[in-house]
Amino acid sequence: MQDNLRIESRFESGELSGIIPIKNRKTTVKRRIGIDGKTVLREDSEDHDVVDATCIENHVNRLKFNEKPGVLIFSDYDKGFLNQKTVELFKDLCMRYDMKSIVDPKPSEENLGRIDMFKGCYGITPNIEEACEISGLTKLSKLEEICGRCIDRLQPKGFLLITLGGNGMFLHEMTDGSNTYIPAVKVKEPDIVGAGDTSIAALSLALAAGATHYEAAMLANYAASIAVSKKGTATVKRQELIDMIKKMD
Repeated sequence: MQDNLRIESRFESGELSGIIPIKNRKTTVKRRIGIDGKTVLREDSEDHDVVDATCIENHVNRLKFNEKPGVLIFSDYDKGFLNQKTVELFKDLCMRYDMKSIVDPKPSEENLGRIDMFKGCYGITPNIEEACEISGLTKLSKLEEICGRCIDRLQPKGFLLITLGGNGMFLHEMTDGSNTYIPAVKVKEPDIVGAGDTSIAALSLALAAGATHYEAAMLANYAASIAVSKKGTATVKRQELIDMIKKMD
């Protein structure tokens, strides 16, 4: 569930409905100012007040699905929607439907403790800066050590995937404790706007379709490389991903 955005739910009718209105809560407005296709300034206008869990609880308790969902994404930007109570509601929903909960964390020095509410989720996908915040280490530390401390703190059930930007990804499998380095696809003059969202979306879609953690991470790596090759917020098309897979095989 992306922080501070509306929720849409699939009921027995099979149609998307059930938008939760929160009175006086302003919809996020984001502005980007660019020069020569590159973003140089970002301005966000949004509310940060903590959302009362009661309205979310009433909604979650009504959820029914024609088909069992595969994955729920927590995209945490510390804007008030994802808090201890609402996260617990959605974690319970995951248990009810046997869904994989995938977390895109956004820890900060000012509020690092909030990361603990995602303890025990299925997969955690921090970038290297976020992994350092969670672990209390620096980029000069070994990836294995950073990864180990993140795991000790968050105890994911399935995997930890640290994204390294232009240096690829680092995947830790909880089942056997193995580590795998996934090299990046080199992109000339990348525009990183939306890279993280593209990565977790592709990863989660692949997992929901039955891919292994490694296969899903590879697809996420390819999808992100396509996204950063475009200017601004970009959509990755199915054929583009297929062409990338063929090219890299």
